[in-house]
Amino acid sequence: MPDTSGTKHSLQELRRQAEKRLKWQVVNEQQLAEMTPNTIRHMMHELQTHQIELEMQNETLRQTQDALVSTRDQFVELYDFSPVGYFTIGERGQITGANLTGCALLSVERSSLLGRSFSDFVFADDQDIFYLHSKEVRADAARKTCELRLKKADTSYFYSRLESQAVVGDASFRVAVSDISASKELEHKLVHLERLNAIGELAAGVSHNLNNMLSGVILPAQMLLDQIDDPLQHDLLEDIIESGRRMTSLVRQVHHSVHQNEPIFTEPLDLNSAIANTLKMSRSRWQDQAEQQGIALDIQTDLQTIPRIQGAKAELESILLNLLLNAVDALPNGGTIALQTRAVEGGAELTLSDTGTGMEPEIQRRIFEPFFTTKKTVGTGLGLSTAHATMQNWQGRISVESAPGVGSKFTLYFPSFSADILETIIEDEPDYHAVTGRLLIVDDSELIISMLSRFLASQHQVEVAHDGVEALDKFAKGRYDLVLLDLGLPKMTGDKVAQAMRQIDPQVALGLITGWTLKADDERLTHFDFYLQKPFGDLNLISHTINRTIALRQQKKVDTPLNPH
Repeated sequence: MPDTSGTKHSLQELRRQAEKRLKWQVVNEQQLAEMTPNTIRHMMHELQTHQIELEMQNETLRQTQDALVSTRDQFVELYDFSPVGYFTIGERGQITGANLTGCALLSVERSSLLGRSFSDFVFADDQDIFYLHSKEVRADAARKTCELRLKKADTSYFYSRLESQAVVGDASFRVAVSDISASKELEHKLVHLERLNAIGELAAGVSHNLNNMLSGVILPAQMLLDQIDDPLQHDLLEDIIESGRRMTSLVRQVHHSVHQNEPIFTEPLDLNSAIANTLKMSRSRWQDQAEQQGIALDIQTDLQTIPRIQGAKAELESILLNLLLNAVDALPNGGTIALQTRAVEGGAELTLSDTGTGMEPEIQRRIFEPFFTTKKTVGTGLGLSTAHATMQNWQGRISVESAPGVGSKFTLYFPSFSADILETIIEDEPDYHAVTGRLLIVDDSELIISMLSRFLASQHQVEVAHDGVEALDKFAKGRYDLVLLDLGLPKMTGDKVAQAMRQIDPQVALGLITGWTLKADDERLTHFDFYLQKPFGDLNLISHTINRTIALRQQKKVDTPLNPH
């Protein structure tokens, strides 16, 4: 209810002053005696009229005052409950006024907020932004804006936009604060998608070129391995092949980190065994090196009975190793790393926690982004982003909880393996070792042509072509049993060449050999009978695939009835 005591006091004072003025204007008895009755009646009429006018004016004033009070109350309500926070900042940077929305944004009661410095609520890394903003606002009367992060009472923060303007004739200024966290999150997602698209194009090209080059390392090393009896040379070749395979795995990680929705082959895996193997494999890092540096690390495990999970062995061990080594790096002064598994609905759960340095909220938000790393001299920034992408491909989940100075906990959910995703395995398949045929290898890489020709020429008749046009010039119906085609050929792409060859000879077998990583539903694959990914990791698999395809093609040709015409 509006306070009217001040109004009553004002009316009483007005009455007092009127009586004071009237006493100097009192008509004496002589003047009154000389007045005629008509004059007296006229004066009475005038007095009554003035009285009514005063009462009417007084009523108008009361109505105006009530309207002003109502308007003031409405303004206060609009001010307090506006969707934007309003603050008045004094000369020394203290908060001298704030609406309820502003108090709610900072999670502080108004009584506790007034008098505090506004900079107390500015995120530490954004203090310079606010300082320069305040300086610009006080420099002239123009409205100024900036974006920065503000802290709440619980130390969490939000993104805000400040619109400020100086108070004319005063050293203070007023600030309108809007919470733009939602739009910032959307902006981050859009930037993230744009970055992923750019990285995806780069990664695809790099992966293709590296896979071609790795074929020139792994394939000849495997060929030599079958020809050398010297144990030392044998071991050296094994090292070369293993290094090549590790590089192949890294290339695959780069690809999957930016192509997160592509399917990955899965198999039934024992998570507990994978954890034990990872701990054993990395012991030199988390135990030996730590002891040399005088750091005490305590690894605790609680591996309960769990179902087999759905995953891929190499990718799983890579995820576990990355999480473990990250935990070791977070414990520069020693501490505890705990790994626990347990059965949950639909699968198994792994938690890996450490008592290390922990992470700020901003780091946690970006921790699964490709190429994001807090390590200045080591690391690619692919480990956790690849883990996140891989877990999603397995229909699993990975999340993190962390606090600075407390430590971090990663939680991974793995779906249990379902037998219906097993590929059909053909048992008692015939031996195709003695099969021979006529092959055409088409690739723009002289290295690939040279390596494949040497490998296959011992069993088959091999011809080569370096582009799509040359391949079609050599091709004729019935001339080849099998054509191996690269996808990115000069002059004419491999899938177009395959389509043209199929029209010329419907019975020819066509195999795709490429360094590009293709999705299973890629339409270009429909023109081929099989697909070999570079670099070629297993010579026996290549030989078996080629021989089996030739044998089936030759069998199909024999079984085809002769045209009676």
